Amino acid sequence: MRYFCWLLFFFAALLPAQVVNKTDSNRLPAVRDTLIIDNGRKDSAKIFRPTIEDYRHRTEFSGFKPFDTSFTVQKYYRFTQYNNTDNFGRIRFANIGAGFQDLFFEYKPAQALSLLPGNKRYRILTAEDIDYYDVKTPTTSFVFHSGVRDGGALKTTYTQNFGSNLNLAVEYSGLRSKGLYQNSLTQNSHFLFSGHYFTKNRSYEAFAHFVSHKIKAEEYGGIADPDLFEENDSRFRNRENLEVLLSGTWSDYTSKRAYLSHTLRPFGANGLGIRHRIYYQGDDYRLNLSADDWKTLSPNATDGLALESKKFARDFSNTVSAVFEREKFSADAGIRFRNLQLGYRDVELTGAPDAVKKENRIGVVGSLRISPWSEANLRSRLEFSNGEFFGNFLQSRNELRLKIFEDYSLEASLNYQSAAPSFNWLVNSTAVLPGNYNITDFKNENLLEFGGSVGLQWFHSQLFAKFFRVDNLAYWDAELQPRQSSDALTVLQLGADATLDYKKFHLNGRLLFQNHGGAREVYPVPKFIGRGNLYYQTWAFRRAAELMGGIKVYYFTNFDSREYSPLLNEFVMARRGYSVGGRPVVDAYLNMRVKTMQFFIEGQNLTTTFSRNRNYTAPYYPLYDFRVNIGIVWNLFS
Repeated sequence: MRYFCWLLFFFAALLPAQVVNKTDSNRLPAVRDTLIIDNGRKDSAKIFRPTIEDYRHRTEFSGFKPFDTSFTVQKYYRFTQYNNTDNFGRIRFANIGAGFQDLFFEYKPAQALSLLPGNKRYRILTAEDIDYYDVKTPTTSFVFHSGVRDGGALKTTYTQNFGSNLNLAVEYSGLRSKGLYQNSLTQNSHFLFSGHYFTKNRSYEAFAHFVSHKIKAEEYGGIADPDLFEENDSRFRNRENLEVLLSGTWSDYTSKRAYLSHTLRPFGANGLGIRHRIYYQGDDYRLNLSADDWKTLSPNATDGLALESKKFARDFSNTVSAVFEREKFSADAGIRFRNLQLGYRDVELTGAPDAVKKENRIGVVGSLRISPWSEANLRSRLEFSNGEFFGNFLQSRNELRLKIFEDYSLEASLNYQSAAPSFNWLVNSTAVLPGNYNITDFKNENLLEFGGSVGLQWFHSQLFAKFFRVDNLAYWDAELQPRQSSDALTVLQLGADATLDYKKFHLNGRLLFQNHGGAREVYPVPKFIGRGNLYYQTWAFRRAAELMGGIKVYYFTNFDSREYSPLLNEFVMARRGYSVGGRPVVDAYLNMRVKTMQFFIEGQNLTTTFSRNRNYTAPYYPLYDFRVNIGIVWNLFS
């Protein structure tokens, strides 16, 4: 990785002298017809000059949008995080790739009828996340993040059109970072191949992809004595000198999915059609304990138990739908067949075959889109299915986007889901007792969410609110046993985001207030989360580069946090009260853009350079110390 980075910078220095930047949106107008320039002479050359509008991407059920080469504070929030997402409302573990603790409640549809552990989901691409491209010339993108002690993360995407109606893309993302503490190495990767094809009159259209994920991490279990961490003892400034709870345990989650969705429209792009969607996905979760760690966690356990545990899920889905499409209206309805398997390896029966639950599910699906004008869009989706082991499943997702006036926009959503708890909650087999369970008598989690946001031109502000009600909330107690709350959990979230501008100075702030009722003790969160960012942005070097620099403060009130279980990769009820939060995290940064390359350089958790680090992500898991984080984003339009 080190040598690759040097090569990357070497070629970065050479390429601007060799390749004309055709897509600098700050210098080229976004002309509607961007392809051919002809001066009228008989021997004139035809020159292709695409603009940024000719480089587009979309998901299967969204419209095309151009590559984002803008240089904004929102890009800074995203590309200083290893998962390329603004993580407001979360707090990261000490090593990149090790996940986060969520500081607010949110709807997680990807975990419905799925094995996906809560802390492994941050780099997982669902079918709805897959991008499909349309580019006039071959395009390559790089996103790089530096590691903690050593290593780093790199995502590379290459895409190319083959003719005007076929695009193929390949993407690889790899992360390897050695953490500050013993036994804290993280290794994440994914490989993605995607394609989009359509005939000239769009009577046939297909989306396909194959994606493979591997998320592996050494699990150190937190530090054994937090007092040693908080004392100003020079022996422990090197965090590897701190004793950790686990010294030889690792977890591994792998997922593979092959997906095809194709639509036949006998009467052209607008009218009746038939859509067929089919996919197969396999997920595996493994936990490997060292003998010493096993004795530490289960001193009274009997010998003969397997120290490597495994559980897995298989999902085959086949859907056929009738489709009716118009420019401002579309609808589809169909039947879905689904075969689900959930299995595990019994650690008490070494050599025995895996225990597997299998069921066939039949259900109905439908969707609706209404767009009376360009600034109004209503989308709704509905699915219902039934099975022997996992019961009824009902999901309704609805969203409205509306812009009536130039300076005002409105977004609203209404979601409902009734489903079995996560597969990770239903079964587990481990040598750490009493962490074994196989739940057959459960109730559906029933979740209702509604809310919305209003965007205002005044101070570039946004006001937002959400309300949740969850019945039969699934959680784990302090003994790693699955439970469901008898009281409903209710959550009210109110927040705002605004930016004040004065010449080249800007102040961006984001606030979130939360009020929990009912079963709030099983899902504790802070009552307030805030972020303030004062920055300066200007052109430099005769407008050859753009600079952005500032100071960001992130704060959340203290709360009685749940504990993180490395055995489940989930948060569980605390063994005793332990409060985290109440101390600000201060970062300073200097960012720069040169053409289509952007650099994000950030000094994280500055206060630990002159005072002791007393911040925690979760009980026994200290927040990261000061480090210089480097992020690079580079789009190459050939």
